[in-house]
Amino acid sequence: MKSFVSFGVLIVATKGSEVNYPNGMGCLNESAKAEKYCDSSLSIEERVEALAKLLNRSELVSRLMTDHTSPAIERIGLPEFNYRIEAVHGLEAYCWKNGDESIVCPSYFPITQGVAASFNRSVFESMGIVIAEEAKLWSEVHSYGKGEKPMSLSVRCPIVNLLRDPRWGRSGEAASEDPYLSGEFGFGAVSGLQKIGAAEVKHFAAYTLETNAKYEKDGRKGFDAQVSAFDWTDSYVVAFERSIKDAGAWSYMCSYNAVNNTPSCANNKLSSLAKDDWKMNGFIESDCDAVGDLVDAYNIAANDSEASTIALTIGRTDLDCGDTFYNGLLSDDSNQVSDDDLRTAFMNAMRPLFAIGLFDPDSYSSYSDDDAVTIMSQHQEAALDAARQSVVLLKNKDNVLPLDPDVDKKIALIGPLGFVREQLVGPVTIGPCPGSVPQAQGLLRGGYKEDYSCISTINETLKPAFASPGALNITDSSEALIDQAVALAKQADVVLFALGAGLETIDESNDLHNISLPGVQNKLVQKVIQATPDLPH
Repeated sequence: MKSFVSFGVLIVATKGSEVNYPNGMGCLNESAKAEKYCDSSLSIEERVEALAKLLNRSELVSRLMTDHTSPAIERIGLPEFNYRIEAVHGLEAYCWKNGDESIVCPSYFPITQGVAASFNRSVFESMGIVIAEEAKLWSEVHSYGKGEKPMSLSVRCPIVNLLRDPRWGRSGEAASEDPYLSGEFGFGAVSGLQKIGAAEVKHFAAYTLETNAKYEKDGRKGFDAQVSAFDWTDSYVVAFERSIKDAGAWSYMCSYNAVNNTPSCANNKLSSLAKDDWKMNGFIESDCDAVGDLVDAYNIAANDSEASTIALTIGRTDLDCGDTFYNGLLSDDSNQVSDDDLRTAFMNAMRPLFAIGLFDPDSYSSYSDDDAVTIMSQHQEAALDAARQSVVLLKNKDNVLPLDPDVDKKIALIGPLGFVREQLVGPVTIGPCPGSVPQAQGLLRGGYKEDYSCISTINETLKPAFASPGALNITDSSEALIDQAVALAKQADVVLFALGAGLETIDESNDLHNISLPGVQNKLVQKVIQATPDLPH
């Protein structure tokens, strides 16, 4: 298989041109420059420690909450920062207007399973590079990520949890059931991303479930994964070790579930493994509201103060994607967490930002104003190359493929996935088309998850002689369109089915409960095959 050569050389502003500083760039104003933490002659550790000593308790707590943008501390020139940047297979970001009024949209690789199916380490790394370069570009033009919050260079990527069950709601976000392949994917993605930014690996550990036995959504909260010593060493820890220890990922996100009776965000064995054994030198961030779950789902804390204490001092969780730290660490009974504990967490959160240059404006090289077109063209080619390499032929009964254009002249495309757009892009996207522009920059169509109009359907791309969805949508249980699909199939030389589950049935917080095709799709396939027994399908 031809390897894709990644493009890790940055295009930078020419000498004398204005530097476009990214969101979160510190040491720019006079109040900051006068502080010791902006002295670039000192080591990163000396600078981070000096900064931490300047903050009081309430300021420290405010910087440890990531559900919202961490606020600026203006009296010392510390800028705000958004840690909540998602990038599963591309940057979850809004499009933005370039200087020539053209719309620039993020690049999306195939879903993570597809990227992993390339079995190509250079593709894994190129995905990380693309995500980092676009995070840099988006940040420099002050565009937005999820929630219309400022883009930043600390990115929640990659997800390296094992895909052990196809019913898992987040199966589209995971790489593989194989620990080795998942580890190689994680290593490559982290290596590429950290050429520019800081990677946060998700979700440590043994997280493979969304709904519980009662089919309730978010059953992951309160779920206790019982993992044997062999399975832990042989399977569940492999990809995280490869991503954190070997590739040097700065941080990880602790998962909603518990591991062997201890919630992940309160689990000292997990945090010690990463921070002490693997020498991870950044932060641990909770999945959103997972610290609060210590009260509500696991009942190991009586209130937010106890939950915050357990997470910070035992689980060594530095950042709370929620409001538990705010409620618990500033309350009257929060004295179990010292100011020194808070400073340690704050230093862990800031260390990656110093390391990637966000407090060294004099040496920062930005993209020039004309670089966006070149960069994005390269990225689109990289994503297309990954898509081509991701294609896997699982079975070719009777050598039906490749189709013979002299024999298979009339194709019938049957199935609801032949007519969808959003499903072809995958989960954790805002919308890759020009209408996905936030209100702050002139909303064109509807913004978040609204514009997929630039994505061609399979039907539009293939242009078959005959086409029928056979159902109103993926989950439709009505048989009203099946007869039409059967009639069209009878006129064809070959039938292509476009079938499967979609984001309506399988997504974060919602597992599938079986592996059958949803809605009426099973019956649709049966009736078409029965009506066309002599045709290749």
